Amino acid sequence: MNGASAGGVIIAPVLTFLTARYGFGVAVGALVGSMLAILMPVVILVLRPRCADECDPPDIKVAEYPIATSPAEAGPFRLASVLRSGRFISISVPFALGLAAQVGFFAHQMALLSPTFGIVAAGWAISLTTFAAVVGRIVVSFIVDQSDRRIISGLNFIVQMLGMAVLAIATTPTLLFGRIVRPWYR
Repeated sequence: MNGASAGGVIIAPVLTFLTARYGFGVAVGALVGSMLAILMPVVILVLRPRCADECDPPDIKVAEYPIATSPAEAGPFRLASVLRSGRFISISVPFALGLAAQVGFFAHQMALLSPTFGIVAAGWAISLTTFAAVVGRIVVSFIVDQSDRRIISGLNFIVQMLGMAVLAIATTPTLLFGRIVRPWYR
C-alpha cells in the first residue's frame, strides 16, 4: 500500500499539472511513456526466477508458524472452503470495503476540491493525503505488533469514516484545507 501511496504522492500532482497544461491525452501518454521507461528495465534486471538454494528471510522462519511447509502437508486447495472460512471473511470483507472507500475518497476528493482550489492544487492535496497515508502506515507499523490487529484495523476504519464525514460537511476552503492536512490515518 505504501507503494501505491508513494505513487499518489508523485503522480497525482504531476498528472494534474500536465493535464491542466497540455490536456488529458498528452498527460496520460507522458505518464505511460515514463512508466514504461522506468519499469521495463526494472522488470528485466530485477525480476527473475528464484534459484534452487535461494530463500527470503520469511522462508527461513517457516518453522515458527503453524502452516504447512509443503503442498502435500497442506492438502488440496479448495476455494469453496476458503470462501466459507470465517477467518477469511472477517479479514477480506472489511478490507475490501475499506479499500473501495479509499479509492472512492480520492476520486471524490478531486471532484470536491478542484472547484475551490483548482485542479493543480487539488492534485497537490491528493499528494498530501497519500503522503499522510504513508506516514500513518509507518506509525501504525510500530504499534501493531503490540496490539490486536483487528482493533487497530477497526480504529483505522472509524477514523477514515470520520474524516470522510468532515469532508462531506466542510463548506469553506479553511475547513477543506484543515481536512487535507490531517488524514494521517489512511
